[in-house]
Amino acid sequence: MKKQAFFLFLAIYLSINASAELDCRIFDIFTSSCDDQFPNSLLVLRMHDASNTHAQLPDYSGNDPKYDIGVCCRATKATLIEDTDNLGVLDYACSGQPESTYTALSDESNAHAEFPIDPIDNTFKWGEPGENYDNTMCMNATSEIRCEAQAAEINEPPPGFNSMSECVFGLSSETNAHVYECRQTPQDQGFLKVYCTDEYSTKGDILGLKIQPLDAEGNENKEFYTGGNIYLKFNINNFTNSPVTGVQVDYYVKGLESTIKNSIVRDLNPGLNIIESNEIPPLLIPVDTPRNSYLLEAKAIYPDDPVQGNNLDNEYITIILGTKEITIPETSPLLAVLIAFGVLFIIGGMPRKSLN
Repeated sequence: MKKQAFFLFLAIYLSINASAELDCRIFDIFTSSCDDQFPNSLLVLRMHDASNTHAQLPDYSGNDPKYDIGVCCRATKATLIEDTDNLGVLDYACSGQPESTYTALSDESNAHAEFPIDPIDNTFKWGEPGENYDNTMCMNATSEIRCEAQAAEINEPPPGFNSMSECVFGLSSETNAHVYECRQTPQDQGFLKVYCTDEYSTKGDILGLKIQPLDAEGNENKEFYTGGNIYLKFNINNFTNSPVTGVQVDYYVKGLESTIKNSIVRDLNPGLNIIESNEIPPLLIPVDTPRNSYLLEAKAIYPDDPVQGNNLDNEYITIILGTKEITIPETSPLLAVLIAFGVLFIIGGMPRKSLN
């Protein structure tokens, strides 16, 4: 039941974060591959369950049953942005820089995991690869992937260059760890999240944009409904060393820009600028909109940048709409009918006086 509920949730919402970062998702890969469900993606880890579980190599071919929960990642240049040079196609190559390593496993299957890279100097913590856990795993593309781990309790991407990173999976500790799907990683001391980013897309850029979907209370939420509001938080990275003024963020449902669109304008300091949901008007999906999925796009634009192509960044989220749990208002006619039936049932079941 735990796995069924987990994948039911995933079926309700699938997000695509196609900007200056990787895009990683969790799928049931028992009958269908990563690439079938998430085109151009690479299976980077198999998990026995979605939380507090053991791991298995993505290309495992031994006698154990293959774990059916897969972490699938793809580079952004292979998604919604045209990729004529195949710069965004991921593979398992270790390109020479330690930062391309995203984990190491204690065995090929039924394994504990670790994050083996020292974040201070980007070297292996325990000597050469394989000196602690034998199964070191990397992912890379022509553009080079860089990974780092951060305390899960921070619940934000790491600061600095990799602040546009994507969470790949979680760990219960630095080594000898159980693995977690990102959203199910406890925010307790000692737990880690492994983040990776695609370097190519951010080189030379002025701006980097990330969308975080939220509920009305400001909590991370990835379920949206027809007739409901979409609440967002924007992380905008100013990659320059100077403030930039008049940055405009347009966010809208593609194809419905005339009716479902909003904009905000902000001045940004160097580094990561987080624009909270209470500063961003929500988008309303009308009840009568005849779709069951939408492509939401946000575009951060810096008009004063003289270098065309570096002055904007796009972010995309694909929303598959679910249905809310049915509730009966107090004034509902159905409720009145149910009450009436209940009253009749009670009356019908009461003993009747005989007529003399």
